[in-house]
Amino acid sequence: MTTGEPQGQWYLLDSTGQPTGPYTTFALGAMLRTGQLPPTAPANLAGSSEWKPVAEWPQLRPTVPWASGDGARSQTQFVIGAILGVVCAGLVATIVVLVLTRGGSSGPPAPVAATHEPVAPSAASSQQAAPEPKTRGEQILGLDTMSKALAFAKPEMADTYNEIDPGTALFAEWAMKRMKLADVRVTRDETTPALVMKDPEQQRGKRLCYGGGILEIHVGRVAGSKINEGILLTRGGELIKFLAAGSLGSLVQNSPARICGVATGKFDYSNSAGGTGHAIKVVGMFELPQNQ
Repeated sequence: MTTGEPQGQWYLLDSTGQPTGPYTTFALGAMLRTGQLPPTAPANLAGSSEWKPVAEWPQLRPTVPWASGDGARSQTQFVIGAILGVVCAGLVATIVVLVLTRGGSSGPPAPVAATHEPVAPSAASSQQAAPEPKTRGEQILGLDTMSKALAFAKPEMADTYNEIDPGTALFAEWAMKRMKLADVRVTRDETTPALVMKDPEQQRGKRLCYGGGILEIHVGRVAGSKINEGILLTRGGELIKFLAAGSLGSLVQNSPARICGVATGKFDYSNSAGGTGHAIKVVGMFELPQNQ
């Protein structure tokens, strides 16, 4: 610093490029020594139109710690020294970590566990077994409403002789597990036994409720599951081959009863007189307190 030099004559540039100041030579020297101001920061001497790095102003060079030689060379030395300082600090930190992970032990290093090459799985074991396809019975039991179950089974319903068709059996399997009396009870019949006998294809899936007397009743099997089946003679003389879900209560042969259900087609069968009986098939439930 030159003697007699006015204090408070320096200007710097802020981050937006706007001049700030004035600063005294002493203030700039303090900022340089503490690292607040890099030696490359542009500075302007009051009364001068020139902006150049702090280290290149002769008036400020005595305040720069390393400014004893050429500005550019000294700046390079400063940067190199800073880099070396960082590298040395990193090496020290690495040594400390190694010492801590060794736990201060002076013994030999822990043996390295032997590694084995992974064995590639065989083609047979790498292939996952395909899931078993669901049976028709499992599929229909997954349906939560009667309308869905009926739509699922109806394409397989048919008129038969002395046997239950696959569609009726499938629908009866669903009825045994899921049917409620409210599903089939109607205040007005959607069909009649006479209409089913006349055009079973047109009447399949329609509901009706009929009362009469039970001619025969027993526990049978449909699709491997137990189901109540028999024949009911209506008050009008029609025959209904029923597959009944729910409870039978105390119903036996000759008991009066009323059944509500879904017509699935015609059922012809060999009767005890050696002839052929003609009935309609109905999957449903008896109107009993136990089924309410």
